[in-house]
Amino acid sequence: MVNDQRVIILFVKYPEKGRVKTRLARSLGDDAAVKIYCQLVSRLVRMLREVSVEEVRVCYDPSEKRQQIEAWLRPIWLDAGEVLASEEVSNKEPALVFRPQCEGDLGARLQLAFSQVFEENESSGVPESQVLTIGSDCIEIDGQTFQEAWKSLEEKDVVFGPTFDGGYYMVGMNSSYPDIFENIPWSSETTMEVSLQRALESGLDVALLDEKHDIDTEEDWRRAELKFSLSDWGDQGDASV
Repeated sequence: MVNDQRVIILFVKYPEKGRVKTRLARSLGDDAAVKIYCQLVSRLVRMLREVSVEEVRVCYDPSEKRQQIEAWLRPIWLDAGEVLASEEVSNKEPALVFRPQCEGDLGARLQLAFSQVFEENESSGVPESQVLTIGSDCIEIDGQTFQEAWKSLEEKDVVFGPTFDGGYYMVGMNSSYPDIFENIPWSSETTMEVSLQRALESGLDVALLDEKHDIDTEEDWRRAELKFSLSDWGDQGDASV
């Protein structure tokens, strides 16, 4: 299947104390939790600037924080583009788009995020799309992860990237399948299991990527510190928290 449009949706929260990385905050404190969250998001935004797609869509929460979210993330995006130019790396610059998340649980937010992209592309005359959605918790996502996901969607309807704690770091599809997000036990050890079952019950062909680690706890963070150099991430940006 040759697709005309590839879109990556990044779910983010405005980095306020008590709203991000709450499990980390219990052991490391609110300030450290917010700083780590900003580092994770910054790394993802820089990486996404290098990925060959037509659009990177930031779905943010809460909806009234668009100005602050954009003021935080757009400079990181632009800086990453300048770095690519200085290194004479040429790739088509994706459009960076900001959209608010809706109210409701994660399932409702995912349903709307996917449906908006497919509906907008269809109304713009784009016949086929591949859409991937990621959160900001998985440090192990890289360009190869996206390539494997795109390849999977050439033959399958849905692709999941499972995490070791029972959730998933990525979900992608080539059409809107809202049923797979209904009645899911979010943030649980069975999130991935039930989601896979729901997709199979809907008659969808599913691909699974390699398992990766999320960063939810201090143990997760310490593991990441051993594996990744923080100095490689660059400035985490200023969200004026």
